[in-house]
Amino acid sequence: MSIEYNILKAVTNRHGLVLGENGGVIDVKPGSAAHGKIAIGDAILEINGMSLNGMDREAVKTYIANKWGSGASLVMLVQHDGEKDFVTVKKGE
Repeated sequence: MSIEYNILKAVTNRHGLVLGENGGVIDVKPGSAAHGKIAIGDAILEINGMSLNGMDREAVKTYIANKWGSGASLVMLVQHDGEKDFVTVKKGE
């Protein structure tokens, strides 16, 4: 994946996710919206139908902030152990 996931770390941290250099999830904060839905080692491929591959970091940061800030759910395409599945993260969960 070509997106700079390390830059997304600060953005996604509010949602409970910490992403590493290679796009894999390196931590999920206990009690966060993502806890129990996304696991360490998973890769986030899309958010609300928008592919993260090749996206400019500012565009991703703005997109996530706007969606999360407006109260919208984040529907993420996640790759876990080679299989892809959709995971929904909602505020207040």
